[in-house]
Amino acid sequence: MPRFSLEPGLMQLDDGATGAPRVAGPRTDTSQVTEADINTAVAQAGQDLEVDPVTLAYEAGNTGATVRLNKFTPEELKAYQQGRADKVTSARVTTQAGMNPDNPMPEEDPGPGMYWANYGGVWRKYKYVTDSTGNNNNNGNNGNGNGNNGNGNGNGNNGNGTDGAGNGNNPPSPTDTGPTLAADVFKQTLAVFFGAAEMAKPWVNELYKAVSKFYKAGATSEESFNMALLESETNPLMTDFTKRFKGIFALQKMKQAGKAVTVPTIAEYFATESKMGDMLKASNLGEIANEDFLGDVLGKGVSATEFGNRITQIFDRIDNAPQAIKTTLNRFFPYLDRISLAKALALGDKGATMLQQEVAGYEVLAAGEFQGLGLSADNPMGLTVARASDIAKSGGTYASTLGQFGQIKKAMPIVSSLEEVSNKADRLGQVGLEKALIGKSAKELTVLEQLTAEEEARYQARSGSIGPRGLASQARGSGGYF
Repeated sequence: MPRFSLEPGLMQLDDGATGAPRVAGPRTDTSQVTEADINTAVAQAGQDLEVDPVTLAYEAGNTGATVRLNKFTPEELKAYQQGRADKVTSARVTTQAGMNPDNPMPEEDPGPGMYWANYGGVWRKYKYVTDSTGNNNNNGNNGNGNGNNGNGNGNGNNGNGTDGAGNGNNPPSPTDTGPTLAADVFKQTLAVFFGAAEMAKPWVNELYKAVSKFYKAGATSEESFNMALLESETNPLMTDFTKRFKGIFALQKMKQAGKAVTVPTIAEYFATESKMGDMLKASNLGEIANEDFLGDVLGKGVSATEFGNRITQIFDRIDNAPQAIKTTLNRFFPYLDRISLAKALALGDKGATMLQQEVAGYEVLAAGEFQGLGLSADNPMGLTVARASDIAKSGGTYASTLGQFGQIKKAMPIVSSLEEVSNKADRLGQVGLEKALIGKSAKELTVLEQLTAEEEARYQARSGSIGPRGLASQARGSGGYF
């Protein structure tokens, strides 16, 4: 054992030990460690020790650790709920009057029809549960007990009358059931989202029961709603409610199947749905900005950002395109109307980035087809989708390539004639001119320079003067034939 040195801050060595004396470190101020810190440390220790996830979920509920309920599997959620319930039960047992001298029951009279009960370490006033006659439903040990001498109702004083009929004035405190949700406030809150007309339907009462159960067990109101939602999927009386959140259930099934998706809470679901609705309205698609369609979109795991990109970068681009582009695009997006197109883009499996690349390629294709250079029986070497996409990836657009394809159209017969005179075996054709005039390919530009030089030599031999400037120079942007 190390022994304290007379010198402050140092410790003596053990008998027979060698080396420098050890220095006593600073004391940890445990007063700054909160219960939340301890709960977090315990949860992390469980993960480090690879404790069973279901056990971890139970401990999280029992310690009150902050968690995301939508990350739980059904088994973990059930264990978490049990942990919360056990924590509340334990708190009630250990904090009642007389059990915790540091937190005694208030001496103040709670008032008529009220009683004190401890919930989560806090004393609150609660109303007695009454029957239809208005009497306190707190009869004796065996309900209505017979008095010792006569037919007495055994109400009060632990339920047994003493002599004949006697009503006790001190009924025992009923078991505390935790805080309760006011039904009218609950319905008023729901009406904001679902409308007042929905509040008369059976699913509202069923939801109230489910939420109240979790709320009484110690969950927050938000947690109670989320747990009640997941529990309500198979309840036939809750069909109208669960249909409203079909996107959450679809994502939950995807998560259970092992897919990397995030299941939103009800609050997150509403927020994302609202953002998507605003985006649709901004693009004059308000008629599909409804919960049914957006529930399908959310159920596919489409985020608000991705949805916005598909609508603003793809749909709006197609919707506002010139007619020449729309004519070509209609072959690849054959939808009868703009609403069908918007739905297909939003619900499709292709992301906004991929769709944007495709549309850009189709726009270049439209430019080539407008100049008569599209693929056809008369033009087997015409512009293909693949070549148009490559041009688009290099920065080509409908506007920038429209004139270039016009130049290619004019140059093709001239180049073909020069190749014929020069007896060239390998012809440039449309593909070669695309590479030279649009792609600025050195190989194809060299061929044009050779054709030009040969033509200038023939011209000079015929007339004794310098002929027209080379096609290659013109291809580099210095004017001339085309």
